Amino acid sequence: MRFDTTIHNCIIFAPPKTPKLKSIGKITYPFLIILCIATLDASAQKLEIGGSAGLLQYKGDLQPRYNPFSGRPAGGGFVRYNIIPALSIKGQGIFGFVGGKDKRVQAPQHRARGYEFSSQLLEYGGQIEYNFLDFRSSRNLRKSEGSPYLFVGYNSWTLLNRKNNSLDISAPGGIYTYSDETTKPYSDNSIVFGLGYKKVWKSNWNIGAEFGARKLSMDTFDSFGYIKKDDDGTLGSNKTVSASGNLPLAKFNVPNTHLYDMYFYLNFSVSYVFYKVHCPNPR
Repeated sequence: MRFDTTIHNCIIFAPPKTPKLKSIGKITYPFLIILCIATLDASAQKLEIGGSAGLLQYKGDLQPRYNPFSGRPAGGGFVRYNIIPALSIKGQGIFGFVGGKDKRVQAPQHRARGYEFSSQLLEYGGQIEYNFLDFRSSRNLRKSEGSPYLFVGYNSWTLLNRKNNSLDISAPGGIYTYSDETTKPYSDNSIVFGLGYKKVWKSNWNIGAEFGARKLSMDTFDSFGYIKKDDDGTLGSNKTVSASGNLPLAKFNVPNTHLYDMYFYLNFSVSYVFYKVHCPNPR
């Protein structure tokens, strides 16, 4: 009996040998999420890579309410692995600009104070997405042309060069000009959650829109906060304003709030989907 082993129009993927790691060291959880996604089998018909562009928006002591018109440009790239049509995981990195100004708030106390902050921001992390519709089912390439989705995740972010400044602010002792620049990058983590919509553009291409909030565990993302004074009106020996102790108290008083700061990423994306060519079993 003659056995024909020829396979036409078929791609066979041979997984490379994985070197044995002696030590990984200390790696943050968001980086591990991205690493796991990147090492998934690219031939599994479910891997997706893409890029996004949009706006970073901030809510905090200089902007107590979310303002959709106060965004600054940002962009990034991502890797998405579609586990099943209803569930995906995504790792992404973002770079952009973030900031806020007292003068954009209608409240008289903010306008009189006139502070502002700005910074470059770098972010990387991962998220889990739940698709409401059977998006890109493996049984049918176009079973669902689009789907809304919810997501939740975790990330790490870094403020690269945070700056604060204010001009002509009335304070005890006269009029002063204040400038404070954080020269060293400042990093922390945050919880990510939001919603989006993805749609089939072409056979191997998706387009999408997404709005995600970053819930911070701090009130000084913008270097402004709220410190309660003692009964005599002073900060007290255990309530330092800064390492040098000479920052204006206006940075830590009303109209600032006790609420933790937040920032948001509103973006549009384009991505490419890799599909595996299934090889028939030899007979």
